[in-house]
Amino acid sequence: MIELDEKLTVIVCPKSVVDTWENHIKTYYPEYQVFKYEIPKQFLNKNVVIVNYDLIWRRAEFKQLKDYTLILDESQFIKNSVATRTKFIMKLNFKNLILLSGTPTRRKV
Repeated sequence: MIELDEKLTVIVCPKSVVDTWENHIKTYYPEYQVFKYEIPKQFLNKNVVIVNYDLIWRRAEFKQLKDYTLILDESQFIKNSVATRTKFIMKLNFKNLILLSGTPTRRKV
């Protein structure tokens, strides 16, 4: 994460894996300050913020962040370009975007 030359990484994932991400980062990257976003709190001075897809698009403070790395786990959650959630996420001011998915997002016919 620091290798991308950004001080902040925001991980957006399904609610069911928020704890898994938190535990993984605490186990393998103990040098990072991780914050599991659940209710509005300040997350300044944190290296990693983890938030679920259902919550991020309802929180305006994410629009104020600039120049960070955004990781979208299960990125098929934003494949509907007219959905409010997708529009919100794609208007964020991230510098780096990493899309992760174990599910194909498009079929070849």
